[in-house]
Amino acid sequence: MSTLADKLAALPDYPGCYLFRDREGTIIYIGKAKVLKNRVRSYFQQSRKGDPKLDALRKNIATFEYIVTGSEKEALVLEAQLIKRHSPRYNIMLKDDKRQPYIKVTTNETYPRIVIVRRVDNKDGARYFGPFTYSTAMRQLVDTIQKVFPIRTCDNPMPKKSCLMYHINRCIAPCEHLCDPADYAHMVEEICTFLSGKTTDLLESLKKRMWAAADNKEYEKAARFRDQIRAIEDIKQKQKIVSADIADRDVLAIAVDGDDICGVVLQVREGRLLGKVHYFLTGAMDTPRTEIFAAFAQQYYLRAQLVPDEVILQYPLVEEAAFLAWLSERRGKKVTVFYPQRGKKLNLVLMAEENARIILEGHKIQKDKRKKRVPKSVHELQKALKLKKLPRVIEAFDISNLQGTDAVAGMVYFENGQPRKGEYRRFKMTTTGPDDFEMIKEAVSRRYKRLLEEKKEMPDLILIDGGKGQLSHACEALQALGIDVETQDIIGLAKRREEVFLPGKPFPIMISRTSPALYLLQRVRDEVHRYSVEYHRKLREKRYKTSELDAIKGVGEKRKTALLRHFGSVNRVKGATVEQLLQVDGMTKPAALAIWQYFHEAAEQTKPNPPNTSPEEPPKRKYNLQKR
Repeated sequence: MSTLADKLAALPDYPGCYLFRDREGTIIYIGKAKVLKNRVRSYFQQSRKGDPKLDALRKNIATFEYIVTGSEKEALVLEAQLIKRHSPRYNIMLKDDKRQPYIKVTTNETYPRIVIVRRVDNKDGARYFGPFTYSTAMRQLVDTIQKVFPIRTCDNPMPKKSCLMYHINRCIAPCEHLCDPADYAHMVEEICTFLSGKTTDLLESLKKRMWAAADNKEYEKAARFRDQIRAIEDIKQKQKIVSADIADRDVLAIAVDGDDICGVVLQVREGRLLGKVHYFLTGAMDTPRTEIFAAFAQQYYLRAQLVPDEVILQYPLVEEAAFLAWLSERRGKKVTVFYPQRGKKLNLVLMAEENARIILEGHKIQKDKRKKRVPKSVHELQKALKLKKLPRVIEAFDISNLQGTDAVAGMVYFENGQPRKGEYRRFKMTTTGPDDFEMIKEAVSRRYKRLLEEKKEMPDLILIDGGKGQLSHACEALQALGIDVETQDIIGLAKRREEVFLPGKPFPIMISRTSPALYLLQRVRDEVHRYSVEYHRKLREKRYKTSELDAIKGVGEKRKTALLRHFGSVNRVKGATVEQLLQVDGMTKPAALAIWQYFHEAAEQTKPNPPNTSPEEPPKRKYNLQKR
């Protein structure tokens, strides 16, 4: 904690981002600040106690780091980027972003095409439109564009001969150079205008070109422009008019129901509702709605490809100036932000909020259905083993050690046949020696002693990875806690022949190899084995990486690496003179002396006294570095 206090005292008076880490070094929260010193210190003030989320966060902070930025706007953008990259536990985040599709116009190619992608690469020179919440509607839009505009659909490299699309007038065959590159580029620009929602300007341009073609007696060309105009007008008529003016604007609102949050963006272009996108958010934990909304707006515009003239928000933003500067920079010109209290703009906010509420209700209904839905394998397992309860919740245990060293136990949690990794637990064993039976007993005892103390429900089924011996010791642990194994379902699964052992039964049960019940047990057993082995390896590697050099003051990770690289082993470092130590890259005289004294003093302390030498003899003179 003294290290944490020292770091708090050294915080600068600059804007930037801060990252809190737990004891394992995992980033658990990322924030931004106008003044880093004031903001980060506020988390550790006594006056801020009582906030459940803040209290939980504060308990887990082991250390922190910060990044200084040039302005508050830069801190805002960096925070959103870091949250998206690291997904910290205590931050509010948008869900399912990787699944949402975008329309990509490959303007980085000589003859661009339209493709559907799931990831945006802002460095490839292409133009992206989206994201789209509903992929079906997006594909219908792409299909309409390809019918209206004869853009190529072939992959790269282009074929040398025209395909069927040319012969049915759905492509103008750039592969055979049958079109003017300038005309093709103009068509691509019209497609981008259409995808941006600028249909009014596009229709005027198409009408002028249609009449010009008709005046030049290019009737086929004029007919193609006419068909394009009709198709765009049909789409425009289907779009709901929500504003009398022709301004482009986004309307953002959220709906909150407990821990479930939905954010909606209505995309209004030229007064018409062009589209609607929604996101579900996680990590709220009693956070005020204004903070939830600010996180939603910030993270949405980090992903959005287009920024309109106006942004209408449900709640005011604390960092409004930085947010506005960021949006204006992205758009290339001034963006206006509104927080309407009455009038037509407020009606748009209420419409967005109502959409968010309806989507959230549907989402909760689907989530409840998923919770209640029990897969066939769970029913089959109850039937095959004649269990007292339907095994909706299964907890499984396994032991991992190497001849008793770095002994650990892992516990995994399955609900309705699916793992819930947030409920996984792991234990460092205190049992000495390679005794798997006693270790299983210890792990089971520790797990369910705590469960009983916290007055939580027992699982429907306890699975022990092992045979009769492991199962009997697990049963002893339960009985010692007052848990009756006659009412609590517990089984052992032996890997060799996939035999299932039950308490008090002399012979195992063999489940059919093709049964979904056996497949479920194998999945749970393999997962707990993976989880426990992974933890064991982590501890073992950590032990191997420790060295005697870690105990020497002034020897950090870099200096330790340099010493081992130079000498090859710790034993050679022990036998080196100070002059030899000074030959190591980055070595200083005080550090070299400290290393030499550490090993030689340790050697003197462990060395036995000669027969005629009194232990009270004055100590030998230490090596010093003074020049002669």
